[in-house]
Amino acid sequence: MNKILFSILSLVAFSFAANIQIVAPTGADFSPDAPNMVSTIIRSAVSQAGHTPTEKEESIKLTTNLMTMGSSIIVVCEQTKKGVIVGSGKQKAASIDDLDIAIEQAVASALGSKTGSQEASASQPQEKEAEEDYLEKTPARKYTSVGFGFAYWHNWKDKEHNPSRDFESAYALRLGYIWENSSSTALVLQSYTVFNIGDDSHVQEVLTIGGRYLFNTGSIAPYLGAGFGFGIQADGHFDRFKEGFAFGFAGDVDAGVIFFQKSSLQLELGLRYNILWDGLTSFSHNFGAASAFIAINF
Repeated sequence: MNKILFSILSLVAFSFAANIQIVAPTGADFSPDAPNMVSTIIRSAVSQAGHTPTEKEESIKLTTNLMTMGSSIIVVCEQTKKGVIVGSGKQKAASIDDLDIAIEQAVASALGSKTGSQEASASQPQEKEAEEDYLEKTPARKYTSVGFGFAYWHNWKDKEHNPSRDFESAYALRLGYIWENSSSTALVLQSYTVFNIGDDSHVQEVLTIGGRYLFNTGSIAPYLGAGFGFGIQADGHFDRFKEGFAFGFAGDVDAGVIFFQKSSLQLELGLRYNILWDGLTSFSHNFGAASAFIAINF
């Protein structure tokens, strides 16, 4: 594999033949004949790369540094042009026996790369890329949502105060914020008001935070969502204020379709059911409302 890689780099370098000054290697003093041996291997590698090695002063220079690390030898080659590093290569030889191959590959990397060490490029840990992906925050698109609709509201029944559950039509108002944090998910904070004005008027206010999942990333995107929060209810059907007033936990489920999903201005049609449990009296006392709405997200 190393020989194949070296051959490919050599072919690339042949098309950019030049006179290259070979600077005497540093760190090649582990044996008396090592400096001459290393220089010879460097010149040979430069020639194989299609360039002309020389010891005369040239604008393009090749410097080589050898460093020991335990029983291994690190070879670093740098190609400079008019004093500026334009290519580098780094290789590690497990022993003296592998030093020639490490030098050849480091030279080929320095001459065939404009961006740096081939080894560093080839052996970059994938963990670094994963870390960069993790640290990179995905910007969320924020929308303000304003809508209205019609609802079918109900209260709870009580043998003494309200023998049968009341169902009435009502109006619905929606205000909220939507943060689309990916192509298929969004965070939703919304205030939903259901009310009716008459002889037995009632008003319900529910504030929830939740999410939704979009089944399509195109311009028309159906979705399902749910949320949880708090709510308050005032109901005129009961004789006593205690039974007709509620404050407690609330939840909602909704489904709908977003038109122009990729636009900064969206049209939304949806169905929603929200429920409010009376935490002051009993969780068996609950009010709910099913509604259909239309909204503009901008």
